Amino acid sequence: MNNFTEIALEEGYDTLLFLYSTEALVNHQRNIAFQFNIVADGISKLGMAQTVRCISLDVNVNSFPEGIEYANDLPRIYFLPAYHKQMPYEKYIGKGMAGDILLYL
Repeated sequence: MNNFTEIALEEGYDTLLFLYSTEALVNHQRNIAFQFNIVADGISKLGMAQTVRCISLDVNVNSFPEGIEYANDLPRIYFLPAYHKQMPYEKYIGKGMAGDILLYL
């Protein structure tokens, strides 16, 4: 989890965090994962990768990050602003479509 903390919580970078569970890989979760990948690809193509980090984290392989309450309503998307990494983290609530997620940023 040290690498996660170093990457996701580093000041100066916005972080878009996607939490999922490989144990509960259902169509809804797969669709949101696909949309998240579209968002990450779009951020890269727009040249925003130097300031926005998109991180996917399987909670079956890794423990829940500190400050994020465990819940079984995965997947979840959080936004951690560049210079405001204090808890609680802002949870995305929406349809899980790429355009909606980008507007959330």
